[in-house]
Formats: sequence, structure tokens, C-alpha cells
Amino acid sequence: MISPSEYMPVINKDEHFFSVILRWAAIDQSFSLFDRSSRHNSVSLKYFLKVDFLKKAMNSLPEFIDKKWFLINSSNLGYCATDTEINLFIGNKSEHKIVKQLYHQTSAQLRWCQLCAANDYSDFGYFFWRNSHQDPRLTRCPKHKLTLSSCCRFCNLQSPTLRSLKKFQSVINCSVCQSALVPPTIKKDLTPFQEWLEELHHLSRRRLLVNKEALFEKVNNSIGSSHLAGGKSWILAQKKFMQAYNDSGAFELFLVKKVEYKATKYYRELRVKNILRDPQKYDSPVVLALLAWTFLSFEERVKLFGSFKKVVC
Repeated sequence: MISPSEYMPVINKDEHFFSVILRWAAIDQSFSLFDRSSRHNSVSLKYFLKVDFLKKAMNSLPEFIDKKWFLINSSNLGYCATDTEINLFIGNKSEHKIVKQLYHQTSAQLRWCQLCAANDYSDFGYFFWRNSHQDPRLTRCPKHKLTLSSCCRFCNLQSPTLRSLKKFQSVINCSVCQSALVPPTIKKDLTPFQEWLEELHHLSRRRLLVNKEALFEKVNNSIGSSHLAGGKSWILAQKKFMQAYNDSGAFELFLVKKVEYKATKYYRELRVKNILRDPQKYDSPVVLALLAWTFLSFEERVKLFGSFKKVVC
């Protein structure tokens, strides 16, 4: 934790930045980041999860708070951006984009583990959204193995408004309509790809991140030098990628579920050629991992992404 100012609350370890901002606004009457939404409480959470609002939040921090620590602890830059990219983001020297997650649940929702929330309430007297639970690579709480909660099936992954989040008082209720949620279950069985994604999540918490340029070079070489080469190489590569998307369980991590090859034209974020040609625009940690899973060998994946076997605990 870090010490609070006169008005700013303590930032908890792994607390998501919007959770910090929401608590900050509740105790500081001069808080200005919600000026736009004080008149328009119907503004959805999607707006506050965008990179522009994150920059505003970062630049509103008191001087004694380390901005890099804040971004690593409280935003998804902590598990997807290198130290160099974060430093550029802080200095406004780059237009580096935060992970867009256009088709991930975490682009519209904040997720939580009900057991983590109960423990936090017992320890602190309040619960908060954890940054680690927003990693789109996760299908469950890394600690308790419980499915993560967000909204009920009737709300169909709608993004809650600021008004509903201000009224949000119970972690067993939907964050959109406040109706009771189906109790979470222990998720024991993961596909091999989902297990690897969970490992990547833990590695990223140790700041072990993939070199994206090296990854794209390897994937391009794999597509060009394998049996996929030829006039139909991109078509064959796309078919292989979509088969992996559907068979590996990757689709469970997206708002868009199983997608047949013929429907890929409607989803630019899932087109291999688009991703490789414009990596900054289509920069999802799930997609990066799926590229490696589809086109690279196990040894190549370990070399690029790392492994706990090489980590000294």
C-alpha cells in the first residue's frame, strides 16, 4: 500500500484504477474527473475503461504517488506492456495504445471473485475490484479457482452506467440491474490453452512479457516457410487460426463465441493478416498467445513467453 493524501484513499495492492477513482470521488467533494458524468450518470463503464480516461486518472494523482507503480498495479498495462512502453505512456512521448480488448468481456465489465471480495470486506471494511481479475486471459480467479462474477445473463454483458456502479453494494448481485447472480462455481477443468494463459498471467505479474516484435517475426516466418506457403497461404493460415480459436477454448474469453472461418470477415480483430500487419492496433494478450499456440512449437513458445521452470522463486 501507499500512504493516502488528505483526500485520496489508500490504493490497495492489485486494486483496479477505476475502483480507486470511484472511492476517491466518494470522499473528495472537489474531485473533478467525474465532472462530465455528474451531469450524465448514464455514461457507461466503457468510457472510463478507455485509454484517455486512464491518462486523466494518472495525471490527476498526487505527486508523491509513483505513476509507473500505479499503472503496473492498477491497470492492464501491468500485464501487457513492457517497462519501456509504460515509460513512454507516462511521458506522453508515444501513442502506444492500451490493450483494446474490443471483444473481451473486460472491455465492458469489471469482474470480481466473490470470495476475494468477502475477504477484502472482512479485512478492510469494503470490497474493491482487483486489477488481476480484469486480465482477459483468465476464466477464473487465480487464487480461489472460482468463476469470476460480473453481470447476470439477462443483462448479456451490458456495460453498467456510473449511476449503477455508485449504487453497487453487493457482490452477489448483477452490476447492471442489481438482481441476484447465479452463485460462482469452482472451475477445475481448463483446456491446455487456457492453462497456458493462466501461466502467462502469473508470469506477467512478475513482469515477464513476450517480445511482440520477435513473436510476429516468428509467426510470419512460420506461415511463410511451412506447408502453408503459396498463393493460398493466408487463407490456410486463417483457417488454422480459427480452428484453434474454436477448439482451444479461446472463444470463452471473448464476447464473440465460436466463429466459423466464413464469418471471419466480420471480425477484423481475428484476422491473422490484419493482426500481423498492424500489431499496435490489434494488441490483445489472448490473440498474441493464440498466434503462438497456432503457429509455433512448444519450444519456441517457451523461449518467447518464458516459463516458471526458468524463474527463481
